[in-house]
Amino acid sequence: MLTGVNQRSTNAIAAQAGVGRVLAEGLPNQKASEIRLWQGIGKVVAMVGMVSTMLQR
Repeated sequence: MLTGVNQRSTNAIAAQAGVGRVLAEGLPNQKASEIRLWQGIGKVVAMVGMVSTMLQR
């Protein structure tokens, strides 16, 4: 789970969703870089929520 939300909230949501790996408090450019990294090694990336900042790039 990759998000700009604070670590505490992210951990709580991840626990409820059964997500084991979280990266919280990321800025838009940091999140975009991480997504490109995952895609570059063949991972499938799904996005949920507000992606309007990503779409403007």
